[in-house]
Amino acid sequence: MEKDICINIDYIRRLRRQHKLKLDEVATIVGCNRTSVWRWEAGKVNMPVAAVIALADLYNVSIDDLRWRDPADRQGR
Repeated sequence: MEKDICINIDYIRRLRRQHKLKLDEVATIVGCNRTSVWRWEAGKVNMPVAAVIALADLYNVSIDDLRWRDPADRQGR
């Protein structure tokens, strides 16, 4: 059974918008359906590990960036 990960919902929504991607497009790339992406961004459910990895690759950010907070907030780290 695959584990789920808590992620920064505001950050993943912002990344999708910055990349000018629609929910459907992200779903296709990640390998799920549009409703799943919407539920992740709405904070309704946690993301499966495979989806977190796929988003990190898609947006060229680290998994830690997706999990914790906006990397811009990491001053001095």
